[in-house]
Amino acid sequence: MFFQSFELTIQPQPQPQMRPTHLLQVFLISLVFLLFTFRADAQTDKKYQLQVISQPANTPANAELYAAGNFNNWIAGDRMYQLHPNSEGVYTLQISTPLDTLMYKYTRGTWPSVEGDDFGQIKKNRQLLHTGNAITSVEDEIKTWEDLESSDTYTFVIESLPENTPIDATIYLTGNFNRWEPGNPDYKFSKLEDNTYTYTLKGAPDHLEYKFTRGTWETVEGGSDGRAIGNRQYRRTEGGPVMLYATIKTWEDFSGSKVNYYDFILIIASVIAFLLLVAFNWMVNANVQANRFLSLALALFIIASAARILMNYRQMFHWEPRLVLLPDMVYFTIAPLLYFYFQSLLAVRPRISMSKWISFIPAGILMLTYIPLFVLDRETFIDKMVNREFHWLFALTAGIGLIYNFIYWLRSLRVLKIYTEKMDNTQSFDQSHYYLNSLLTLYSICLFTWLATYLIGGAGLFGEMDTIRITDTTSDLTWILFAGTPFLVAYFALSQPELFRISETSEKYRFSSLSDESVNNLKEQLHQLMLNEKPFLNPKLTLLELAEMIETNTHALSRVINEGFDRNFYDFVNFYRVEEFKRLVNQADHKNLTFLAIAYEVGFSSKTTFNRAFKKLEGHTPREYHKQMIHEGTTEEMKWV
Repeated sequence: MFFQSFELTIQPQPQPQMRPTHLLQVFLISLVFLLFTFRADAQTDKKYQLQVISQPANTPANAELYAAGNFNNWIAGDRMYQLHPNSEGVYTLQISTPLDTLMYKYTRGTWPSVEGDDFGQIKKNRQLLHTGNAITSVEDEIKTWEDLESSDTYTFVIESLPENTPIDATIYLTGNFNRWEPGNPDYKFSKLEDNTYTYTLKGAPDHLEYKFTRGTWETVEGGSDGRAIGNRQYRRTEGGPVMLYATIKTWEDFSGSKVNYYDFILIIASVIAFLLLVAFNWMVNANVQANRFLSLALALFIIASAARILMNYRQMFHWEPRLVLLPDMVYFTIAPLLYFYFQSLLAVRPRISMSKWISFIPAGILMLTYIPLFVLDRETFIDKMVNREFHWLFALTAGIGLIYNFIYWLRSLRVLKIYTEKMDNTQSFDQSHYYLNSLLTLYSICLFTWLATYLIGGAGLFGEMDTIRITDTTSDLTWILFAGTPFLVAYFALSQPELFRISETSEKYRFSSLSDESVNNLKEQLHQLMLNEKPFLNPKLTLLELAEMIETNTHALSRVINEGFDRNFYDFVNFYRVEEFKRLVNQADHKNLTFLAIAYEVGFSSKTTFNRAFKKLEGHTPREYHKQMIHEGTTEEMKWV
């Protein structure tokens, strides 16, 4: 056999070049691999930990606790998902599942023994979303068991209804236990033979808020005066059944549109405030700067009062419920306005400065805070109001407003005190002090009732007492007192109109054409008037009244008193009062009177005013004067008060 020999020669092959298309294929394969790996990783189990920190008091002893849900096909008594107590008595269970969200309920081993909601009714499935942490944990409370009736029941007994209640009316219970549904058939009262109505509520919360309706919010109960009322409340302090008796005064839809005393007072006060606004703008020689602040305060009062009045009527509340926010605006506006009014009235100030605008920053902050409430749609706003979701905000606003008003009350009081100390050296007279002191007194009473409302409400909150009826009453009283401001201003505007005009000062008659001879004539005429007719006996004597008596104007009279007697009006009048006091105190027919009684008789309006004026004019106090008179033997010892 012949073999043919040959030489095998291996020729080197050229290396293949990596084309762009090949690179793209490699990239896509790698991406698919990564996605597959991520998907596989995503399917790994997630860990959850369920903890039950409390169970109903009627839970049977040694009862077993299970979790049933979408992780075990909703098997009620699955031993793999039984919870066990730890060292602290907290029942716990760890679950590993690829699910991103757990949906579950707790049972005692069977579906009839499943947990219920707060009121013993069917509870919605619990949900737990995985947070991405190693273990997602939750603490749950079991409120009731569907198969076990709670002994903590409320039995409502309506003893009487309004006379105009329809014969076939059905009465319902609504509150924080049924999401405030006004006509839920599960909360319908039963009528008994004695014409009372009864209903037993099971598994309700310890803090109960409720009302009675005839099926809709339009037919909800009202107060005895026809106004809307706050929620009824009850706080449970111990377990067991509770009996709650009630009387329904009126139905809102049958109360008509009668005006109650509260609305009547606010309406009259608002009308007076409006008339004052008109009068201040038409007044001759008006103190424009001071009246501007007072006018703004009165305008805000009108707006706030109108809102409060309208919100007392169901139709208006449902038409525009956000009006309830407007009265809160006065918390941070009225106080600084009154303070600036005091400043301007007692000493005319320049135009409003930036420092004054700072005082209204809290009002601006409140407006910004309330903007999210104003932009809510009507139904959402009503729903949140009914559920008292804004209650904390209103309470906080009222508390801060009370402090803010108290600060400005103190500032106004300080202005009045400075004015009182300097009053003897000015052309002002006692009526300004009396007027502003009256305003501050009314203001202080308003603050007191405001504080009482806040303290009573706080006591009810922390002491678990139902104080809403009391706080409603004190709140109304505060607004009624506040409504006294237009009445008070109107009284002084009619009796002392010069208070609202520009004060007379020497600057105003510096270039007067009144001759020196005329000044001397008026001086003598005025002196004889004071001696013969004794107008100073009137404790409320004003510059205008005195000017009319000598048939001149306040401008000329101020000059006569300042230049002719070298006194201001206040000291001028008190001089004659002190002289009259000294004359009467030595008369026999006045020996049986006290010094203070004689002081009142000669025109002084208070003991403080008398003492201050007497010391300034005589150089010593009335008591020292009395001792001196006794020592000289010119008088007998008399009583002071």
